[in-house]
Amino acid sequence: MKRRRISIALALHVVLASLFCWLLFSHNGLIAQQVVKNQRAGFEEEMARLDSTYSLADGVREISGVNFNFYIPEQLTGNERVVVNVHGGGLIMGSKEFNRYFNSRMAQKGFIVVAVEYPLAPESSIENMLQMLSRNIDAGCDSLIAYLKANEKFASYAEQIATFIAEGVFVTGDSAGGFLAYYTAAMQSDSSLRQLMKVPLLKYRIRAMGLFSAMFYTTWNDRIGIVLSHQIWGDNYKQRFGDYVNPEYILARGEFPPMYLFASAGDFIASYTMTFAEAAKRKGTDFRLKYFDDEKLVHAFQVFMPEEQATYQTIDALDEFFK
Repeated sequence: MKRRRISIALALHVVLASLFCWLLFSHNGLIAQQVVKNQRAGFEEEMARLDSTYSLADGVREISGVNFNFYIPEQLTGNERVVVNVHGGGLIMGSKEFNRYFNSRMAQKGFIVVAVEYPLAPESSIENMLQMLSRNIDAGCDSLIAYLKANEKFASYAEQIATFIAEGVFVTGDSAGGFLAYYTAAMQSDSSLRQLMKVPLLKYRIRAMGLFSAMFYTTWNDRIGIVLSHQIWGDNYKQRFGDYVNPEYILARGEFPPMYLFASAGDFIASYTMTFAEAAKRKGTDFRLKYFDDEKLVHAFQVFMPEEQATYQTIDALDEFFK
């Protein structure tokens, strides 16, 4: 267990060091490309560690696709709630498969999870990320219904689950995935932001969200903002996006679904969640906050450490919150 925690901590520090190198050498396109390549290779190594350490939760089926994966309990009741999961990775790395162990444990609890993909920076702009994410949320839910109807074992439950989806889905996201989930939710009530990003309304509304170590503040003068602000928003982002780069400005403008925010003592951006929670409290937004006062619980521990007791506590909290 101790060795695994050290491995996770080292992996996160490598990511941060690589990001800093990107900042130093961003004027050199070839060096920046190599840094991104190295970061993604490191993420693949961490994925290999997860694959060698954990297995999918018992009684859960994983169905893999190009733009989304499904995690479905083998024994359905028709009362399963549908959750869309958005993976993290600083917007420059990661994949829907990275969260498979957390998502399978959500499915074991009685959810059906649709894990969605989105394009990454620097090859893709923030607008394109949000456009593709919204498209994959809708398409993933439609494909889930089609899969259930076509599967002999699940077909008798398909209509009940389709009815649930028609009334809305839940969303979870960690780190950069939390950032994208938050902006996706914001666009549902803020037409100006939606037009700015050229994203249509979702077909299926967001009922509530669970956000783990969300990367809310991407332009702060810290090791995230200094490095990623221009990579995420572009070199002239202040002119193009104005106050929309500030999550608190968005919070003040629109109505949001209920949110459950999670952070931990070992999360290097825990201050993002705590600061955002204060802003949500001032706004009167419907939210809950769970802070795990344990330094061994790293950033987005729910996906890096899927068998920690705190991860199961997170799932139990979401199970109650999403009812």
